[in-house]
Amino acid sequence: MVARGLERGFSVWIVLGFLVGLALPTLPVPGPLPAGLLSVVLFFAYAGITREDLRAVRPFSGLGFVALRFGLVPAAVWGAARIVGAEATAPGLLLLALLPSGATSTAVTAILRGNAALALGSTVVTTAAVPVVVPLVMSWAVGAGVGVDPVAMAATLGGIVGIPAVLYGLIARLRPAVLPALRTRGSAMSVALICSITTLVTNGQRARILAQPGHLAALFAAGILFYGLAYAVGLGWGWRGRARDRIGWSIASGNNNIVLGLTLALLHLPDQVVVLLAALPAWIVGLAAIKPTLRAVSPSDREPD
Repeated sequence: MVARGLERGFSVWIVLGFLVGLALPTLPVPGPLPAGLLSVVLFFAYAGITREDLRAVRPFSGLGFVALRFGLVPAAVWGAARIVGAEATAPGLLLLALLPSGATSTAVTAILRGNAALALGSTVVTTAAVPVVVPLVMSWAVGAGVGVDPVAMAATLGGIVGIPAVLYGLIARLRPAVLPALRTRGSAMSVALICSITTLVTNGQRARILAQPGHLAALFAAGILFYGLAYAVGLGWGWRGRARDRIGWSIASGNNNIVLGLTLALLHLPDQVVVLLAALPAWIVGLAAIKPTLRAVSPSDREPD
């Protein structure tokens, strides 16, 4: 019962985690702690992927989509932020646009009866690329002015993404009998950990948020615009295909790993953490808003694969 409550009320728990972080007095939380918790989340995400899931993935079928969503869209976001005079928040918005498809994308797509293999393929490809692509792009775009260390950021991303993958591989090889239990309990545990990360990061930025609530509201509006664009790109990419594919591309495009962005900003771009925090409720609103649209184009049970 508790596990199902955590999974079904994911958005509510995220909001509560944000509010708890604001309500608590500022805590002396070590910076690497959220990164460690996120590694555990990714470990559970890896454990939830079966061999059958991987066999359904065609990694090269969506390279055009990846280039559009994770190449041209970040460039457009960066350029737009600078054109409107938002240079101070442009690095955070660029990081938001570069984040890979989220670990929950496959599950959300399956619930909406879309092509989960597309969402999983995007998650695998973009997550594997992120330790190289994100540090290089961030360093090139904002390096000198913001002090981005691409090597340090790559090391952080490599640890967050790579260590749980190696650990999962070892467990799958040496103790395969525990994998069903990990898959059964991992989703609820991930929700609890993501909410904990949200609370810790919000708490660390508490003074800044309370000092400039209007700034947070403006950044929330920017986040809404970004997620509207992201979901529209996914829908547009898959519009000529089957309904199941449209759903898969849309979720892969808009449902990004916002918690990874929070963690990276906390460790490497502290002045941009508020940008990612404001994007968190925007992500929740965006996902809630896109679900009715995706259900409207959801296939019937008789639609062939």
